[in-house]
Amino acid sequence: DLSHSPLMIEIGDELGSNYTGGIETIQAKYPSIEAMNRPIPSGAEFNMELLITPDKTGPFVIYVKNVAIPHISDDSHYPRQGIVDHQNEFVQKFTIEVNP
Repeated sequence: DLSHSPLMIEIGDELGSNYTGGIETIQAKYPSIEAMNRPIPSGAEFNMELLITPDKTGPFVIYVKNVAIPHISDDSHYPRQGIVDHQNEFVQKFTIEVNP
């Protein structure tokens, strides 16, 4: 129920990094999906549902994060600590074991 269509990011695409809103950039190291909703009224909730079919067995890793724009403090993103992705931004990591 997002107001903007999701954007598929391919390896090598230019992405913003370090929560700078595109001022600092990197090249994507792996595929990802970016989705947004703007403007967001205070207290609003939005959902995104994905159907992903891994192409091989074994561990399949998903990184999840939320970044509010404008990014004005550590309260503008979730998670606020932990591991970072290729954009040098904090992510929550989920690992799914794909069976044959």
